[in-house]
Amino acid sequence: LAEAQPGKGPGILIVLLVILFVAIITVEASVRNIQGDYVDSALMLGARRTDLARDVYIPAVGVWVVSTARLTIGLAFQSAVVAEFFGVGKGLGYFVEQGEQTFATREIFAAIVLIVLVAWILDFLLSLVDRRVSRWVPST
Repeated sequence: LAEAQPGKGPGILIVLLVILFVAIITVEASVRNIQGDYVDSALMLGARRTDLARDVYIPAVGVWVVSTARLTIGLAFQSAVVAEFFGVGKGLGYFVEQGEQTFATREIFAAIVLIVLVAWILDFLLSLVDRRVSRWVPST
């Protein structure tokens, strides 16, 4: 991906570093927090390793990952915009930076509105995925 678009590599690296650690910690914590009763019940019913992965681990981890994705997508989007401030690429952050240098207030506000709109749409889409993935989780 970095070779397909020259100059985007450092920006992609910044975004990955921001969200990678959160994602790893989330998956590890979700696997650790799976209730042993679910695994024991599945094993007692004759589940194999693949059955455990498909029916116990993936649904449990999926809920955590999607919920965390709603948090990290904001962080990733912010870090991408900040990376553009520092000359990584030409995007919305770069557009704001150029508007600041030329005192183009309309362009700055337009870029900020676009940033907020894109973040809102991403959060909305992830909330739909979250509802679909977590519908089997009992409400408290």
